[in-house]
Amino acid sequence: GSFHLRVQELERAVEESHRSHVERERDAELTRMAHSRLTSQVNASRQSALELAEKKEKLQQETSKQVHELDFTKNQCRELKEHVKTAGNLMMELVEKNSELGRQLDNHKHEAQVVKKEQRELRQELVEHQQQDPLCRSSASLKQTFDLQQDRIALLEAEVEARDKKYKLLDLDNATLREE
Repeated sequence: GSFHLRVQELERAVEESHRSHVERERDAELTRMAHSRLTSQVNASRQSALELAEKKEKLQQETSKQVHELDFTKNQCRELKEHVKTAGNLMMELVEKNSELGRQLDNHKHEAQVVKKEQRELRQELVEHQQQDPLCRSSASLKQTFDLQQDRIALLEAEVEARDKKYKLLDLDNATLREE
């Protein structure tokens, strides 16, 4: 009986050992599978970390570039505002000069009309005087006055023409500034 008990014990021990061995192999296989899974996850995490680092670097470069471009654009805007302000001031000056030249031109035109009227009156006076007394000595004086008035008219007409040209040039400059 004790031998039989011992054999049964040994069989149980072998079974237990076999079961334990199967469990260890199964645990080892599970551990290998878990290790393989974890290794794959670690590798994937490393790859993701590398990709994220590359993306971070690219984003930093893009951000730096955009900040630089924004600063450049701000400077351009500042300069453009100054140009617009200067152009506005210039336009105002040109408008004032234009108005002043317009007034001067009107004055010269009026003065030329007055001189022409005086000339007509002097001619009429000369004609009437010559009709009354053809040999009158004052006719020479009237003739000199008439010649002086003609010279004055020619001078005023030349001034009016010069101012008119200047006025047209200012208009052209003004139009050019408005286009800019």
